[in-house]
Amino acid sequence: MKNVTSFKIILPVLFVVGLFSCYKNTIQFGTQPENEYTRLIAIDSVEPVLSTILLDSFTTNNPASFFAGNLRDPYLGLIRTASFFKMDKPATLPEIPVTAVYDSICLVLRLNEYYLGDTTQPLTIQVHELAEELQYPFSTYMYNTTNFLVKPQALGSRTLTIRPTYDDSLLIRLDDARGLDLYNKIYNVASELASTDAFQQYLRGLRLSASDPDESVLFGILSSSGSLAIRLFYHHTVPYPESKQVDFLSVNDNYAFNQIKTDRSGTFLANGPASSNGLSELSSSASGNLSFMQSNAGIYSKVIFPSLRNILQREETLRLLKAELFLRPVKSSYDDARFPLPDTLYMVQTDGSNVAGNAVADSSGTDVQYAYPVIDQLYGVNTYYRFEVTNYIKAMLANSGATDDGFFILQKNPSNQFSLHRAVFGNVSHEFRSELVLSVVTINN
Repeated sequence: MKNVTSFKIILPVLFVVGLFSCYKNTIQFGTQPENEYTRLIAIDSVEPVLSTILLDSFTTNNPASFFAGNLRDPYLGLIRTASFFKMDKPATLPEIPVTAVYDSICLVLRLNEYYLGDTTQPLTIQVHELAEELQYPFSTYMYNTTNFLVKPQALGSRTLTIRPTYDDSLLIRLDDARGLDLYNKIYNVASELASTDAFQQYLRGLRLSASDPDESVLFGILSSSGSLAIRLFYHHTVPYPESKQVDFLSVNDNYAFNQIKTDRSGTFLANGPASSNGLSELSSSASGNLSFMQSNAGIYSKVIFPSLRNILQREETLRLLKAELFLRPVKSSYDDARFPLPDTLYMVQTDGSNVAGNAVADSSGTDVQYAYPVIDQLYGVNTYYRFEVTNYIKAMLANSGATDDGFFILQKNPSNQFSLHRAVFGNVSHEFRSELVLSVVTINN
């Protein structure tokens, strides 16, 4: 931690009046002061101390999108995803004549264009039928670590190369024995189709996942109710051949959830401290001078400013005009094709307790402040996210006990997605150093 504060002179201030308060004693002005009496300077040596917060578990039910796939991340290790959800019977069942013939059954998935990793690699998607009913493990929440038994034989699978930005849907052929059984229940107007509860006892739900060897890509699936369908195909033969189908639609309720499991071995996060109260904190100095953020996978970046009040030890009286926090992603950690940076970040207040507080507001003081990546496309050395934190830094300067006050850095989800994008930030000892820049007026006493 630096104890010596460096300064950059920007320009002289010709006239300062008592319209704003200063740190130390307020100086009264009569006539216009001399040019050398005041200065406008930038201070960039208040060290932002970065760390990484790791959550043991977090809620993932009623997700904005489902995931399927596995991805080995060079910075964060292996992440495996799966989605669990229920299906519902059609509102109206078709009448199937005795002359009709069953054809096939499949699961229809609708993609939401989200992906992470290498989409040129093939992926095997597996569909399993649940062997037990979806129930809350605690309260009314499902967690990333929650699991339910599935039947050992896959209901269906398909190996393919997915193009998330071009393909809007895909079909996975399901087991014909199960399809024929469902067809006969429709034909016989069986009691299993009399109500939603009865049907969900017959088919408890589905799990979508990827085969274990696949570690190159994961992708997003629309999760709104009805966005997935078990589609049963059959045809009439009388009075002429006619293709027919019936859809059993997905349900996205509080029982639907994403399972997100991680293996951090071989990464800086593997040797993190023991968990306390469901989370642990790893200093960036112990993790390669890096802080990691993948907030939808339970990883938060955290920043505090314990040396901030050292600037008050100067002889001059100080007036803070602006405070800006620049978070700089490490150049090698992102690329547009496989690991793009998050489109939008925001921050929430926290302190030594690591309890999340209110979101950091914008200049209006009422709306949440969002930061967007400014990307150095030519050299990649000056990519950053910028937050204006003037009012928060003023409060920290006024509070002598605020040395552990700071912020969590989190990702804002797009409205139709649940994103697993991540960012890797450098601390002040890293080549790509994050920094707090203070613009202040100094007044010589």
